[in-house]
Amino acid sequence: MKNLVTGLLILCFGTVLTACDSSIDAPHFMWEGHLYIATYEPLTKEDLEKEIGVLTEEVNGTAAANSEARDLPEGTVLYKIEDREIVQEGIGGFIGYEVDGEFRIASMWNEPE
Repeated sequence: MKNLVTGLLILCFGTVLTACDSSIDAPHFMWEGHLYIATYEPLTKEDLEKEIGVLTEEVNGTAAANSEARDLPEGTVLYKIEDREIVQEGIGGFIGYEVDGEFRIASMWNEPE
């Protein structure tokens, strides 16, 4: 009986800790102090204005430092998208990225208030 109670307490405590986990599970990266969530929305090469950088480190948790990424490989190239702002305070922003020869959009994460 004591083992059952102990097991239930551990299970409940683990559930509470998991619910309080603030990590982001979706593929994402940090760029110039802003977190961007990778989407599968396609872009064409013609949609891209210029290369702005490269992701240099893949991490297991939430990306915290510039050019860190979760679930995006090192060497992923980032692009300014034509007619879209990289950062629009209070609204968001967009960056293009290339993985395996395909171009996609990443959207700036706005922390919920």
